[in-house]
Amino acid sequence: MRQILPQKNSFLKTQAFFHKTKYFFSKNKIQENIPQIYATWAKTKKDIKEVQKLRYKVFAKEMGAKIPGRIDKDIYDDFCDHLMIRDAFNGKVVGTYRVLTQENKKKIGSFYTESEFKLNKLITDNESVVELGRACVHKDYRNGAVIISLWSELGKFMKANNYEKMIGCSSISLLDGGQYASDVYNYLSIQNKINYNYGIEPKRSFDVLKYSKKQNVQLPSLLKGYIRIGAEVCGNPAYDENFRTADFFTLFDINKINEKYAKRFLK
Repeated sequence: MRQILPQKNSFLKTQAFFHKTKYFFSKNKIQENIPQIYATWAKTKKDIKEVQKLRYKVFAKEMGAKIPGRIDKDIYDDFCDHLMIRDAFNGKVVGTYRVLTQENKKKIGSFYTESEFKLNKLITDNESVVELGRACVHKDYRNGAVIISLWSELGKFMKANNYEKMIGCSSISLLDGGQYASDVYNYLSIQNKINYNYGIEPKRSFDVLKYSKKQNVQLPSLLKGYIRIGAEVCGNPAYDENFRTADFFTLFDINKINEKYAKRFLK
């Protein structure tokens, strides 16, 4: 059965969302000239190629990932639904997630996450689980509005299709040699923010004890947002050689979402 992909394309709806988003971020003094944006799902090969180009810009050009060619693509792309955020004025894709459902996972044989972690069947065979991946936002649009729009659309997708759990990797660049990733792991451990009860283990571990440990550290904004709404980091991080990242397995059960955010993302 094809998944229900909620749409949000009208300019009037985009304007309304824009104003709500600007109001929400006003406490953080986000810039006033936030571009107007809208969420949609890829329907054509051209759409997907635009997404792949954005991913290449962020992952290869900015983060130093070793990606051949000039777009980021892999065997999972053809089996995923691709969520896009477009600039309402120039049509440019400025943010994205890809979503792999259980139905489509069975066609390809595994989740992408299983290439990095040993997962138990309570996760891999759970029909309510979907995998999120390849999340990124264009560097000129990192003001909060794009992520809020992505999460709002994902919430609609989960509710429309009766999915309950999201899994994926929260990645931290290792271009600094791994110091920051080690600090993040240490901080999460001290704060008891790592759940080991699922028995999730990295296939290739990142050495979290390699560097000196800080008692306090500013978390990456995306990971911080996940934890704030109720997601869990599970087990130790994996080392992704191609993307040059430490990847933290992240699990989010929408039934455990912080009530404050449930009103915002699960309407």
